[in-house]
Amino acid sequence: MKICIIGAGHIGHALVVMLASKAHEINMLSSHLKNVDEIVGYYEDNIIVGRVNKISDKPEEVVSEAELLILSVPAFARLEVLKRIKDHIRDDAIIGAMPGIAGFDLEIDQVLGGRDNLTVFSAQRVPCIARIIEPGKSVRLYIKKSMAIAVNENKAVIKNLLENLLGLNIYLLDSFLEVNLSNSNPILHSARLYRLFKDYELGIFYPEPISFYELWDDLSSETLIEMDNEFMEIVNKLGLNNIKSLKEHYEVRTVSEMTQKIKSIKAFKGIYAPMIKVDQGYIPNFNSRYFTEDVEFGVKFNLEYGLKLGVDVNVMSKVYKCLHTKIDLNKLFFFQ
Repeated sequence: MKICIIGAGHIGHALVVMLASKAHEINMLSSHLKNVDEIVGYYEDNIIVGRVNKISDKPEEVVSEAELLILSVPAFARLEVLKRIKDHIRDDAIIGAMPGIAGFDLEIDQVLGGRDNLTVFSAQRVPCIARIIEPGKSVRLYIKKSMAIAVNENKAVIKNLLENLLGLNIYLLDSFLEVNLSNSNPILHSARLYRLFKDYELGIFYPEPISFYELWDDLSSETLIEMDNEFMEIVNKLGLNNIKSLKEHYEVRTVSEMTQKIKSIKAFKGIYAPMIKVDQGYIPNFNSRYFTEDVEFGVKFNLEYGLKLGVDVNVMSKVYKCLHTKIDLNKLFFFQ
């Protein structure tokens, strides 16, 4: 199968390993990564090699023949990416986003509406946790056991296809709304960012980068649970059946149990808060994907739905307003 991965971030690297190792022809569309031959993936005690057929920043070179296109770019970049590639997408292509939070299906309708033969899917979460070791060369990944998706048509076919391609159990959701509303990274990351940087001002420097998960504390868990409670009120009001609360997802009951659970997750170890090294030390990177995607799209989408439904979203609103003001919206990049 001819596959094009759009975006060469952590998940893009991991997808090459997960897909190309099964002998599929993989192209990549990236504006910053050049001349990639193969990517070595380190998964538990295994080494998996994925070969890249072609990588380019020109859609006509890598998109046109693709039977399957997977977007692994930030949510804020998706609309511009779709506009760039729309004239090069096959009429019978399958196109999906991992993840598709905050309205991938709506963006498809906006840019590609009327292309009735397109099959569109949107993943509730990503298929793995991944961290690039060396760009274009190697990645460490923790592959999940399952992934839930929403699909516009050919549901059984797409479920079987993705199960074969990714080696995961694929679960079908009832609607795209169960993807668009997300309590995954948008709430997990924003709760921690709020705890770490809510009082940050220019001129404050940190002596070293801050561990994001291994130093997770009860105040972060308290904000996380409060935001998730508000989120689940939205879910319940809409009658959505396939979204779990974070307490259920992590199998915890209390703030302290949540803290211990998050600190203990192996795949989270070694991950640091988004920060930049400067001469005086470290400062927050407010243009990190943690802010520009998880806050500016994920939390905002949840918050707007809550307000529309009349749900009390006081904590979510407080977190969004605080973190939103720190993001330099003029520096959002449109293609990774």
